[in-house]
Amino acid sequence: MNTIKHNLKIILFFLFMVQLQAQANEMGYKACQLEEAEEKLCEVKINHNRKEGSEICHALDNPKIVLRSANFINGELDGEFICRSFTNILTIRAQYRAGQLDGEYRDFSTARSWHNIKTAWWIKYFSLGKQIGVEFLANENGKVLEVIPGCWENGDRDSIYYSACLNMKYSEFDKEVRSFIDGEIKKHFAEMNRPVVTKYQDGKVKFKATLVNGKYVGAYEKFFEDGKIQLKANYKNGFPESEEEFFESGAKKSKRTFSNEKLSERLDYFENGKISEVVKITYDQFSRTEVARSFSDQGKPYSEHTMKFEHGEYWGKYVGAYKVYDQDGKLIIENNYKNGLRDGPSTYYDIDQKTVTIWEKGKPKTKSIYDAQSGKEIEKIEYMNDGSEKARTKTVDET
Repeated sequence: MNTIKHNLKIILFFLFMVQLQAQANEMGYKACQLEEAEEKLCEVKINHNRKEGSEICHALDNPKIVLRSANFINGELDGEFICRSFTNILTIRAQYRAGQLDGEYRDFSTARSWHNIKTAWWIKYFSLGKQIGVEFLANENGKVLEVIPGCWENGDRDSIYYSACLNMKYSEFDKEVRSFIDGEIKKHFAEMNRPVVTKYQDGKVKFKATLVNGKYVGAYEKFFEDGKIQLKANYKNGFPESEEEFFESGAKKSKRTFSNEKLSERLDYFENGKISEVVKITYDQFSRTEVARSFSDQGKPYSEHTMKFEHGEYWGKYVGAYKVYDQDGKLIIENNYKNGLRDGPSTYYDIDQKTVTIWEKGKPKTKSIYDAQSGKEIEKIEYMNDGSEKARTKTVDET
């Protein structure tokens, strides 16, 4: 039940933040809307169809009340902006520079719906139109009522890191806001530097590791429900240096070796202890290459191949020789690849015959079939450029 309530709070907060984002374009000057008759009475100099200098807009029924005051340079808002209600209550105070919100922004309302807060200033900070720092609600007496979680930097909100928000001043609220930021940093630090342990329902350990500055360091272990080790690794600065995985029987299942924070070799095992596959991995600036050899559960070779993965590709391409062996470890297929396409000779071995096909950029050019005992060619096939058969010739032995 608590989880449901927690998730609901997160959803409501997210929807609220989306609503705020949608209202962002109606902040400041645009949010200070006047009646058409009041707009016509605004005092401001117009130069080449652009407002210039100070603008003062009075209430129709009480000229002493200034509903809106602003300053323009070359038609753009620049300087302090004030908005008041017809009852002379200050509702918005902001700073502009070159037409953009820049500095502290205060928005007052007596009808808020944030938690139990109804009457409050909502205070934000901007740098040339992009929100920065921490935003919070404060009452008319200068007391912070609630700080909104998250730190804004260059128009983006980060819910974890507050370092950028420490470099700012928060006017008369500075002490309270900094106290909140310090508390969040301490909580974050505690969360990022601790032992991590998860358990099964019966209380047995399922996983344990240690976080240092948010990264795994040292021993990293997973366990089966019966308490036997499932995986053990050693981490340095958040990256594994070595890793071993085990079957429930306790036999080794795989071993991984890392170099320069990248996987360099993988060994997979059958449960009987025999090696199932060996993969060696190398890297260059734009790709990685995997050379793989697989074996049967009796230790006999099963296949060999090399694949190249360009940066960002999930599926690699075969390059070089691709060999396949039978259950006795005897070579039965040998293909050659170039950039993922068959290129060069491909040889198939069986009891009576050997077949050699010459490929070029993924298309067959010729195929020769040889007698396995004598080695003599008994049939030859030629192909068209599109890969279709062109001619077939039987070889006649006259001896």
